[in-house]
Amino acid sequence: MLAILLGRVSLAHAKVPAADRDAVNTACASDAATAKCGNEKVGSGLLKCLRAYKKANPTFAFSDACQKAKQKLKADRKAAKSGH
Repeated sequence: MLAILLGRVSLAHAKVPAADRDAVNTACASDAATAKCGNEKVGSGLLKCLRAYKKANPTFAFSDACQKAKQKLKADRKAAKSGH
């Protein structure tokens, strides 16, 4: 069962262009440093770390570049999931 779950996660991850993941990693680098996310990358905890930091620090605002890169990643994930 775990293998099936991991297969689904890796397939979903693979459908999102690497350029989107790289764009978020780059655009959110300063936000990640502020949030003390260490060397986390998209797919290995970066977004979860950023969300947790934002939840704990409601006045924190993501940079415009980070916000735009995350929105594009989300849109592309949604499109990949729906098969478009």
